[in-house]
Formats: sequence, structure tokens, C-alpha cells
Amino acid sequence: MNIISLPFSTKLNLIIGNLFSFFFKDKWFFCLQYTNKKPPPPDLITPELQAPPQAPNLDIEFPDIAIPTDFKGAFLGPQNQGGNSQVIPLVRINPQYPRNELLAGVEGWVKVRFTVEPDGSVSSPKVVQSKPPRVFDTAALRAIKKWKFKPKVVNGVAVQQDGTQLIEFKLF
Repeated sequence: MNIISLPFSTKLNLIIGNLFSFFFKDKWFFCLQYTNKKPPPPDLITPELQAPPQAPNLDIEFPDIAIPTDFKGAFLGPQNQGGNSQVIPLVRINPQYPRNELLAGVEGWVKVRFTVEPDGSVSSPKVVQSKPPRVFDTAALRAIKKWKFKPKVVNGVAVQQDGTQLIEFKLF
């Protein structure tokens, strides 16, 4: 604890602690008593935890909704009996939209023919048809080279397979 004694004419701008005055030898003195200690932290009140409220018991009878499971490809599209005679993409990388066509708002598509290797990679892609012609061909060929497909399996061995893919360029 420290005590500072100040003459009467001194201005106090900041008071920390207790201020008291006294008269000594025909002069008034004002003293400031302060401490360097920080005040103790406030007492924390811990709320009492209560159990969450119980949900009311709603005795609801749900109807039996029977959904037929024999769709015969109605929602899945035509199913080939061969199983893996169609190419099935496993990894599909979107093509980069050409900048000029993006700014002009041009949309189109490219049909690409390629070979799926036994490891699922793509080789020898060629443009079969495109609309508008030659506009999106380069972007489609770059993208299809990065795709991975499920390889065709014959007698337990993966073999090459030819396939075609339609790549659409649409603005959203």
C-alpha cells in the first residue's frame, strides 16, 4: 500500500483508492491511498443443470406404404444384359469453358469416341460430332483424357473397350 501526499493546489485527474485530507502547519493536504493489486475476479455462479425435458409420448400409427421394387429399368434407363458393355465413368473432370464462348454466352456439345484401357484410362480420343463445330473440341478432348472409367472385364480379365461420350457445355 502506498500513500501519496499532495498540496491543496494540486489537481487530481485520476483517483485510484481512497482520498483523504488533513490540516498541517496552516496548509491543507490531500492524500491518496492506493494499492497495486488488481481486484479479485468476481464470483462465478454455476447454474444448476437440469435434465432435458422428456418428449411427449405420441402414439402415432404410421400407415404401411408399400413401394413396388420391380421397376424393370423404368427409372434407371435401359439396362444392358451384358452388364459392363457400356462405359461407366468413375472420375469425371469438367472441361474448361473457353473464355470467348463464356463471355459471348455460347452453349454447345461435343461427342467424343475413345478407347478405355484395362486400367480405366482414356486413349486415342477423337471428336465424332460437335455443335457448334470446332468451338468446344479442344476443351472436350483435354477433359476426356483426364477421365477414368470402369474397365470392361471378360473372363475375370480387364480388356480394352471402345466408347463414346457426349460432353455438354452449358451456362447456368
